[in-house]
Amino acid sequence: MHLATRFLENFDSVGRWRDHYPVHKKQQDGNVVMRNGAKVDASGILPGGTRIRDITDLKPHLVE
Repeated sequence: MHLATRFLENFDSVGRWRDHYPVHKKQQDGNVVMRNGAKVDASGILPGGTRIRDITDLKPHLVE
């Protein structure tokens, strides 16, 4: 995964915020139930070595 993409991982493909990846499960009656899956990990390290936990840590570096 591209480094910059990982920092934005909390946003889904249409821009909605998520803390967990969705898991869809089809039930016997045909209905699909969505549940929380694995927790989103939006952490990483910038090229200069600065550790970023999430988008709030990244914001000051984007403003520079």
